[in-house]
Amino acid sequence: MTRIWDIWDIAVGDVVAQNTRPAAFKGHLLQVNVSSSSWLYHLNFLKSELLEKINTALGSQMVREMIFKIGKISP
Repeated sequence: MTRIWDIWDIAVGDVVAQNTRPAAFKGHLLQVNVSSSSWLYHLNFLKSELLEKINTALGSQMVREMIFKIGKISP
């Protein structure tokens, strides 16, 4: 599902996009790499809002769960 990578920056916004990157998508689970532990903590509070924005951008409820982990953020 490459569309998630294509819509990521627009769906989550510039600030979040600068500190995150989709890493893997299996079934309805999206794994997201995060730049730091403080971002990981912050994003857990934004999870439901991000899910809504991502699914709206995709045009369907493709992502039902997201997990965050500290990892490589590359454009």
